[in-house]
Amino acid sequence: MFYQLAFHRIDRSVRWVSLGTGAAWLPPGGAEFEAQIVFVDPRRRVENIVLVDSTGRPLDTQSVEPVGELVAPVERFNAEPDHAKSFFRATFRLDSPDVVIAQSSPQEGSEPLFSLVPTLSNPTFLFDILQLARSQVPDVRFETLVETGTLYAHTAFHASHWFDQVISVELDVDLNRNAAALGLDRIEFRQGDSGTVIPELVHELDGPAVFFLDAHWSGDATVDWDKSRFRGFPTATAHLGDGEAPPSSTDQVPLDKELNAILDDFAHHAIIIIDDWESVGTKDHAFAGEDWSHLSEAGLLAQLRGSERTLFAYRYDAKHFVVGIKPR
Repeated sequence: MFYQLAFHRIDRSVRWVSLGTGAAWLPPGGAEFEAQIVFVDPRRRVENIVLVDSTGRPLDTQSVEPVGELVAPVERFNAEPDHAKSFFRATFRLDSPDVVIAQSSPQEGSEPLFSLVPTLSNPTFLFDILQLARSQVPDVRFETLVETGTLYAHTAFHASHWFDQVISVELDVDLNRNAAALGLDRIEFRQGDSGTVIPELVHELDGPAVFFLDAHWSGDATVDWDKSRFRGFPTATAHLGDGEAPPSSTDQVPLDKELNAILDDFAHHAIIIIDDWESVGTKDHAFAGEDWSHLSEAGLLAQLRGSERTLFAYRYDAKHFVVGIKPR
């Protein structure tokens, strides 16, 4: 399973830790990381950092050195007095998921400064939305979650603790195979185009469901990531194009097909959560080549708010739009 390294401050003098651009992913088999670290403490100067694992053993592969300035300067520290600032650059390798703890000495009992913890991305927004929706439809029990866009199965894993059944649909063959190999309980991983799978699936489900719609192309090796705000995932993602030309908007995003199937043919109560709403109608929004231009925000709003089945429809935040529908 892919993990993300999450930074947690322990000592208040630790002001900034960067693990490069984008998310710091730890894939199966391990990876090397480079960190930039800033300490600010007028009472003392940090002279040394040692990286240890969860047992207190120094990492075998590490290099930590003080530097005069950062590769990527952080302007907010310019106002701090020079004697209070300490800059470090650290490189290290993790071969398996483990906590990395930074401390000032390799000796046992040395005070920890910060930790880097392998995590599974927690979709807290999903559970916030569900708590609110349950108050809006209090007599309905949602036992099934359908997700489109499995990626590394983080959302499906967390959702499996909330739902009796999770069905996750992924276009990419390798991502689907890797997720299925995890052997997670209460999760069924299906491979295919969700624009085709969802119209079939809505007829299989026999009760209320939550649909989390997050299927879209997120780039591959053909993308110029240097010209992109989003830096991509450590593996390629799939689209419906032929590979000989940049994928079209309809090749990248099946959202309209998914919504049509749910609104027209799903017979039960449903909560629909649309991810990446800010990309609707745009091109090159997150990365060069991304294309959602066949969709219109005005058109989707008219469809979602104008349906006779709609119970509620609202923008939860910049990324998510939420719709509740009643049975047919």
